[in-house]
Amino acid sequence: MRCSWVFRAGIGRLTLVDKDVVRHENLSRGVFRPADAGRTKVAAAAGRLAELAPYTVVTSLCADLRFEVGEGVFSAHDAVVIVTDGWSSRIHA
Repeated sequence: MRCSWVFRAGIGRLTLVDKDVVRHENLSRGVFRPADAGRTKVAAAAGRLAELAPYTVVTSLCADLRFEVGEGVFSAHDAVVIVTDGWSSRIHA
């Protein structure tokens, strides 16, 4: 996955929220590399985005969106993009 669109889209700050870790089956789904297996998804994605979009400030929250993230996280942003495969996370957001 090429993430240069993050920089070209003018995204200056980005917050990633996920509590899961990278598994081998995730390696074909985006920014993850084999060395990322076992790391938290937010840490691995933030590291990759730092390489691809160095002027974008990435904040990582290793947390469960449904239970550990307050509404303030959403209201502090201009846009919220939900990228999840779980309905409960989508409904919560």
